[in-house]
Amino acid sequence: FIYSPEIVTFDVSESWDINNTIVNVTMNAFSKAILAAELVNGPQIIVNLSRINFTEDGTAQIDLIVEGVVVDSKTALVSSSATQESSAPESTQEESFGLEGYTLQSADCVNLSDDGSVDGHPNISRLGVGQFNVTGSVVLCEGVYSFSLGNGQSLFVFGGGGDFVLDCNGSDLVNSNSYLYGYGARFDGGDDDVTLTGCNFSEFQYGVYVYGSSSDYAEGLLLNDTVADGCQYGVYVYGYADGLVMDRGVFKDNRVWGVYLRSSNHISINSSNITGNGKGGNGGGVYLYYCDYGNITGCNISDNTDSSSDYGLNVYSGSDYWNIYNNIIVNSYNNLEAYTTTNTFNTSRDCTRTNIVGGSCVGGNYYGENIFIDHGQGQGDYSTQGDGIGDDLAYPVEYGTTTRAYDYLPLTRQTSGCTTPFTRQNLVTGNATLCTGTHNINALTNGQGAFTFLPGSILNCAGSTIQGSNSYYGIYLTSTSDNVRVKNCKFKDYAYGIYGYASNSDASENFEVIDSDFESCAYHGLYFYQYINNFKVLNSEFKDNGAWGVYLRYSNHGVLNNSNVTGNGLSGNGGGVYLTYADYCNITRNNVSSNGDSTSDFGVYVYSGSDYNKVYDNIIVNPYNNLETYPTTNSFNISRDCSRTNVVGGSCVGGNYYGDGLFVDHGLGQGVYSNEGDGIGDDLAYPVEYGTTTRAYDYLPLTKQTSGCATPFSRQNLVVGNATLCSGTHTVTDLTTGQGAFTFQPGTTLDCGSSIIQGSDAYYGIYLTTTSDNLKIRNCYFNDYAYGVYGTASSSNYIENIQIENTVINSTGTAGVYFYQY
Repeated sequence: FIYSPEIVTFDVSESWDINNTIVNVTMNAFSKAILAAELVNGPQIIVNLSRINFTEDGTAQIDLIVEGVVVDSKTALVSSSATQESSAPESTQEESFGLEGYTLQSADCVNLSDDGSVDGHPNISRLGVGQFNVTGSVVLCEGVYSFSLGNGQSLFVFGGGGDFVLDCNGSDLVNSNSYLYGYGARFDGGDDDVTLTGCNFSEFQYGVYVYGSSSDYAEGLLLNDTVADGCQYGVYVYGYADGLVMDRGVFKDNRVWGVYLRSSNHISINSSNITGNGKGGNGGGVYLYYCDYGNITGCNISDNTDSSSDYGLNVYSGSDYWNIYNNIIVNSYNNLEAYTTTNTFNTSRDCTRTNIVGGSCVGGNYYGENIFIDHGQGQGDYSTQGDGIGDDLAYPVEYGTTTRAYDYLPLTRQTSGCTTPFTRQNLVTGNATLCTGTHNINALTNGQGAFTFLPGSILNCAGSTIQGSNSYYGIYLTSTSDNVRVKNCKFKDYAYGIYGYASNSDASENFEVIDSDFESCAYHGLYFYQYINNFKVLNSEFKDNGAWGVYLRYSNHGVLNNSNVTGNGLSGNGGGVYLTYADYCNITRNNVSSNGDSTSDFGVYVYSGSDYNKVYDNIIVNPYNNLETYPTTNSFNISRDCSRTNVVGGSCVGGNYYGDGLFVDHGLGQGVYSNEGDGIGDDLAYPVEYGTTTRAYDYLPLTKQTSGCATPFSRQNLVVGNATLCSGTHTVTDLTTGQGAFTFQPGTTLDCGSSIIQGSDAYYGIYLTTTSDNLKIRNCYFNDYAYGVYGTASSSNYIENIQIENTVINSTGTAGVYFYQY
């Protein structure tokens, strides 16, 4: 029976095999008429479709659902005002038609474009134009839906939640309002356990918006395969969502933030693309604010910034205990930042699965090409080439210019080449060889250096200059900086070229710097503040630093060898090398010269608490306070060693070289002082003083002079061999109690060459002790001492065999010669 003249007919070559009977079916479809089905050859089949499934300006579509196999059919469709039930599907064949601008659908999906379409579906109801309340599971018919929402209006709200699914079936949901008003999907407190899947939101103010309260959280929300494109915010959680999960989302080209999370906990973002956001204002990819205990894994968070006020991923204030790893994070500005220090940016190295860029192991995140090298030349996790994890540097996660955390296992696809360091603090994790050039690393803050280290790591600057800005540190050593090596570097214009600070209970051990320069630092070239032990500084240079070239404090068992320490201390109290409370250090074969420009500066200063140090085979020539020591336990020469040449080319090693014209290597003494040409002075020892008090001696001072006379020091002189003074007047007055202008080792000779030794009405001209046996003193004139010659020994150790001849003593005391006892 045909009711309406507005018939629309069409043929579809299908057959229906029902109960093993082949039948042909013709169905006549009418516009705005009664549904009818006319049987041609076989049993009657009636398909009940309600009027609400037709939508003007749409595409005709029908789902014919029968228990059987579709073989052949001819079908026509009409509309009816009646509403019938659909049969339950077992097998489905879907065909589409062009039916005069109408859309026909089964009860399995909801068409939002028809005003009446929600009436027959109890899980969705209309709130207003383009607004729907979802209270149970709903599947939308796939399509493009356009709405014009005003400010504050929502496309979908969820009436209290309740473990159901809104499946948009991949539909595009577009807000045509040019002002980007409204919410695509809005969840409020109590909208719990709702799953949103397959929804593509465009041009809303918020693609997905969550607003709970401290007393009524929105819990257990799941966003699967959700797209937010071209909105102000892709996903905006204003607060109090707990357990939100976003899987396989696409949040792109949103003007402010792709994902903005606030005051919510236990959130996971997985396998999502968050790209192209933040191009219309201060924003970016992902923003976390007071959100704790979350995970971001398997995501691409890239190309989200176009100015310095934008961020790729910003883990901001109050956001703690996030695990962020195995993501691609590549943004032009503020790529990855974190305010708190409790978050982690890598998992433990896991080689049971591939990482996000195809590497064989999962670790941290991927930050772009040519940053890290997977060469396998480090230790531990950094010893395997080709695992997809960088073996040179960690990725510094900063807040502003402060590095707050690290990705210790950054992902890379590069297995060879050199490393370009970051402008902020670099953490060397394995073996980092820098690309040769000048690297400006000055985005630092208090307690930071251009480089710091994990144990066992190596930094090879390959001759590069690391340029600072007169603040912070070039190298920063901590308690974790054990077994670290730095080589071929030039650090310039830092506050401290090297700064070391560890604890007494966890000292830094076995640091080594080789072939490196530390220049023009505001304070010290090297400053070990405390507990940097068993260190080696080799073949390096410390020059033109404002205070000290090398400053060792509470740091023991170190070596400073074959290095230049020159031109330091020219802008304040300082000098070449300073030790305080530093024990058992060897300072050998260095050039420590031209340091200091005032009487408050020093060449080498072994200060209080520094014991059992050895300072020998160095060039020490400085204009003020050349070499001083406070403790008396340090030594400034070793036993004469002629198996190697000394620092100035002499054939034997002994003490230090203090300049030309001081000592004569004439071989006229006894014992070790009887060998001419061995490079060791055979007349006087070098007096090492503290203030005006001689505290120790270099008994084997180096010299290049094999003939001539000696010029005595203004402080107490120790005659070790045969000393012939240069003629003239020599003022020797820098003395203290118990000292004389000259004292002696056994078997020595002092020939003053008719010189006048001028005193200051105090102390002694000649001071004899228990070691002063077998002496010869001649051709001297001692003037204005308390005693010209003073001797004191013990009853068990007399002074024996003193010969004084052709000598004048003009004493201001009670006696010219005063042998006090024995």
